[in-house]
Amino acid sequence: MPANGRFLLASPEFLEVLMLDDHYIKQGDLSQQLVQSGVVGRIAGFNVLETNNMDFENTTRVDSKKTTTEFIAGHPNWCHRVQEWQVAVHLQDLAGSGKYIGASAVQGRKVYGLKVSKPQTLYIKRVETTAG
Repeated sequence: MPANGRFLLASPEFLEVLMLDDHYIKQGDLSQQLVQSGVVGRIAGFNVLETNNMDFENTTRVDSKKTTTEFIAGHPNWCHRVQEWQVAVHLQDLAGSGKYIGASAVQGRKVYGLKVSKPQTLYIKRVETTAG
């Protein structure tokens, strides 16, 4: 995996732990260009980005386990996100159809894809704890 461009998507809980590490470079010590692209820190050559959008299992039973993703590390050469096409969201007036009086619909569409082309270059750290 190339040294440049590596990323680490961290949950807020894991980011708190990471900030206690002496090797963690905080946002104030990073270049302005990295900060503007959303990087909140850097460790071991990985740009750290915080996300609340991690997989987790939320359970209400006391005896069950709770699985949470702490972080995902990878490189954009093998993790792809593609926005194939998009129809902008707009308000469509339905009053002229004769079937609907004073009605409207919100319409739009976005088609995208996600792909990991080399799974061995992606590391997902999950932890399982007792829920409750």
